[in-house]
Amino acid sequence: MDASDGMDIFAIREARGHPWIISTSRHISQDAVSLLNQRWDAGGQTLWGRSAVIGGDPYVMTVHLPQGFKLQSAEVNGEKVQMRNQIETATARIVPTTTQAVEWKMTFAK
Repeated sequence: MDASDGMDIFAIREARGHPWIISTSRHISQDAVSLLNQRWDAGGQTLWGRSAVIGGDPYVMTVHLPQGFKLQSAEVNGEKVQMRNQIETATARIVPTTTQAVEWKMTFAK
């Protein structure tokens, strides 16, 4: 495969002063299908939300990290969560056991 045979996908999101989901892995729209809602709690430095996931299909949420933020913990309806912090983004990855809508919570340190 030649490098020119590939495809790039861009997601344009509003800049925010706190962590916010910028993409999910479930659909080419990067969140329009699976991300049901999200809200930021400044007092608890916590991002809460709900996502529609498919059993056995890895689901990755990518979060923008404004300067000084780091993903500290992530919980998704009792599923095992793999977290990874990068310079400007963090990811939370699960492989759901069933097809369902899951509640999730990510806590950040600043």
